[in-house]
Amino acid sequence: MSMKCDNCGKIYVLTNPDYPSDYYIGSTTQTYLAKRYYRHKKEYAKGSKSYGNIFKSDNHEIRAIEWHSNISVKDLCIRERFYIDYYKALGNNVNNQRMPHSSLEEIKRKKKAYARAYYVNQIRPRNALLSQKIVPVAPV
Repeated sequence: MSMKCDNCGKIYVLTNPDYPSDYYIGSTTQTYLAKRYYRHKKEYAKGSKSYGNIFKSDNHEIRAIEWHSNISVKDLCIRERFYIDYYKALGNNVNNQRMPHSSLEEIKRKKKAYARAYYVNQIRPRNALLSQKIVPVAPV
């Protein structure tokens, strides 16, 4: 009989030896890594672009990088982000579409970019419209 672990987590990597520089790094709290693997395959079959070349041939695999018996989801995401940054620093193509944990600098940069885009797309056009002179039209 297996015991359920409520705070267990794993960091894993999806690879394909046919494409040695393509990686997908993930984390899961699922008991069996195979379940997560099959969900990735299902997402790819539905057209997800998150996996690059990993599923293009049948030579793909999933490997656990770390196991944790007592870890919060936030801490698990921080560890996942560590490996994403690590594999990228080695010059690999990490295909993750989302980043699981953002640093304070990233959050500030994203907020600044959002504020700038909002200003350019919303505020500036509205101000230009409001600054136009309205010429009254004489009644006919």
